Amino acid sequence: MEKMQLHLNIVWTVTAGLLVFLMQAGFMALEAGLVRAKNSIHVVMKNMADIVIVAIVS
Repeated sequence: MEKMQLHLNIVWTVTAGLLVFLMQAGFMALEAGLVRAKNSIHVVMKNMADIVIVAIVS
């Protein structure tokens, strides 16, 4: 029973992490839609930098 609980905890953690990455992509689309077209690349680069920094730290 403990082994099953451990596997469920791992699955839940991975699922939650995936949802956070999808949320980040949604925020990127939202922010890119709120700025001028010439500044949208800066928004994308900022969000990509966030993802890279989080991946390195964790």
